[in-house]
Amino acid sequence: NMSAVMQLTQRAIVLSGGRVDFIGLPAEAVEKYTQGAKTNATTVFEVRASNRIFRGTDEARILSLRFDRSLAHFKYREPLKSIIRVRAEKTIDKIRVALTVHQAGGVAIGTCFSPELDGLRAGEERELEISLPFLSFAPGSYSCGVGIGRGNNRTSIVNYDMVSNTLFFEVGSEETS
Repeated sequence: NMSAVMQLTQRAIVLSGGRVDFIGLPAEAVEKYTQGAKTNATTVFEVRASNRIFRGTDEARILSLRFDRSLAHFKYREPLKSIIRVRAEKTIDKIRVALTVHQAGGVAIGTCFSPELDGLRAGEERELEISLPFLSFAPGSYSCGVGIGRGNNRTSIVNYDMVSNTLFFEVGSEETS
């Protein structure tokens, strides 16, 4: 949790391969850590074989999810964009993405829906995008649940597939982001 390091410490250590890579001010340590993480981390979550807690109709499946960047650290009030790769198992006429954000403890803090898009033919794969225009979340760690289907919070909802506990990210504080 980079925000906690920035707010709660006066000195920080960065480890790399079990060795001390840096000792110094928290802001410099976070910068060093995030630069190293950019070359070593990926924000792609392969979920095609993941167990599903909630079952949908299986008319379409989520294959993978990713952020639009290589490091899942967002500044306060920065847009969050995620890309969801899906495959239609049957021909579907409409599709939309639902994204539920959870605090680190698992409490849901909100859900958003993409607009409904034209559907897919059986066997077709497509990338869908969902964005939150700005993150005004408290600094800390978050995860998402992602669903694909049709309908939204104002209409009846049919879920084709749902993946929980994925798309992990952090939000920095307003001052330290």
